[in-house]
Amino acid sequence: MPTLHLASVELTADTVTSDTPTESLPPIPTPSTWPGALLIAILGWFGMAAVIGIVVQTNAPLELLPKRSKTEPPPDAAVTNDAQ
Repeated sequence: MPTLHLASVELTADTVTSDTPTESLPPIPTPSTWPGALLIAILGWFGMAAVIGIVVQTNAPLELLPKRSKTEPPPDAAVTNDAQ
């Protein structure tokens, strides 16, 4: 009769049957609702971000202000000539 030795437990073909107790098996977890709620919350955040993005885009000015150089004065600044 074949014998299998695992971690000092001896199992033979006679001892392994379908009548083994299920006490050694881990319990089946109960279904939880938080993954579905979290998925709905994340999709809601993406939806709100899309709506806010559209509102901001429609209220944005058509033309942006001209870019200014950091080394040159603004065009509306008064030019003074102190060398005279």
